[in-house]
Amino acid sequence: MREEPIEAEERLADVPGRELEPGRGAGYALAYVPKLLVGALEDLHSIARSVSILPEVGQALVTIQRRVDSLDQEVRRMRHAVEAIDADVLAMQESLTDELSQTREGVARVERELRSAVHPLRRVAGRLSRRPGPGS
Repeated sequence: MREEPIEAEERLADVPGRELEPGRGAGYALAYVPKLLVGALEDLHSIARSVSILPEVGQALVTIQRRVDSLDQEVRRMRHAVEAIDADVLAMQESLTDELSQTREGVARVERELRSAVHPLRRVAGRLSRRPGPGS
């Protein structure tokens, strides 16, 4: 079955680039101009909408940049404070290590003194336990 020439032309008109093809006639090209104008106007409208929000986007970016700058300064202050604390912790650790060493030495000395003080008492306790009691 053969297609009607008009239907074939309509389908070709839907193919991009075929609208203004030579041989289609000046009338057809002039009829297509309103479609082109409408498409161009729609494009311009879309561009205008996009451009209209640019000031809002710019302001949002400025606000974000200010906040980032503020946070950057805050992070620098915190890093400086942490480094200072780190030095204090290291100094405290060295001090505690020295004090712990001295405490261990003191405890060892007291243990030795207690052993030597208790030793004679153990001997006496041993003698007393071997003695017969008053009722034996």
